[in-house]
Amino acid sequence: MAFDPQGGAAFLAVAVETIQRHWRELYPLLDAEARAELIEILEDAESDPVAAARDLRELIKPFTPPDHPARRALTPTGVRLRPTTGEPPADAVLLPMLSALRTAALTGTADGTEPEVSRVDGTEPEVSRAGGDDAPAVPRLPAAAPAPAPSPPPFATLKIRVAALVYCGNEVALIRRDRADSVHYTPPGGNVEPGEDLGEALARELHEELGLDVGRAEGGELVWVADQRVSRPGPTPPPRKLHLIYRLRIDPAVRAGLATEEFDELPDGGRETGHIVWVDHRAAAELPVFPPLGPRLAALGPDTAVTDAALPAITDDTYRWV
Repeated sequence: MAFDPQGGAAFLAVAVETIQRHWRELYPLLDAEARAELIEILEDAESDPVAAARDLRELIKPFTPPDHPARRALTPTGVRLRPTTGEPPADAVLLPMLSALRTAALTGTADGTEPEVSRVDGTEPEVSRAGGDDAPAVPRLPAAAPAPAPSPPPFATLKIRVAALVYCGNEVALIRRDRADSVHYTPPGGNVEPGEDLGEALARELHEELGLDVGRAEGGELVWVADQRVSRPGPTPPPRKLHLIYRLRIDPAVRAGLATEEFDELPDGGRETGHIVWVDHRAAAELPVFPPLGPRLAALGPDTAVTDAALPAITDDTYRWV
């Protein structure tokens, strides 16, 4: 069992089918802005299926716990473990799936009386009444549905990312990502899950990316906060993101047992490799670090006092998305 490599259409079909299976439980969790965003993603899905599948996963994250079945099924790991289907679905199959899901998003609340998405013969979905097998099928067309709510403005959604500057002496751990047109460095960390404690989120991310048990580190104080409001490509409005950056100190024995690479799952089933490098913090001024804190990192040693935790805002005037 492995990810079907045939193309973006197959990947999008998995995402759409997953949302269909969990529609009744998932739809009531979405607020009005998320429902409008769902419709927008589906309307643009045919032009970029892989991006649409990724955006569908990101959309439901703030509304579902990590163990929600739809959330698990839409993760890259969950998708890759589905059996391969050979050929990607033809337009005659994928387009009705998109149409049916758009219709349900436009017309249904999935509360037991309003329409929900169901499958008739495994390939041709339609919208039917949620009321058991005896309920009559009621096909609906998007053209007859009310106009969708306007898309939320940029930065209407707030996300929080925790990261750490992990020092061993004067060297600090950064994750270097080498791409075709850019190289950049980030402190290890990641997004806080809905309802997750900040300290627990930091411990989880450092264990996932570095293999670090924070119980073997010293410190843990918050040193910087950065407010990110940067536009990015794609139909989904960009979120506003707060970066909370902490400082930890470890000894060489702990460092010797840490990971040297970190892997990010990609929407197409591949992986992006991040190289964990140890950089003398005094040489960080010219590095392309994100959040853009290179000069400040150069001045911040493992024990340097911090008098102002607020970093300059990261906006379109000061940063370009790469």
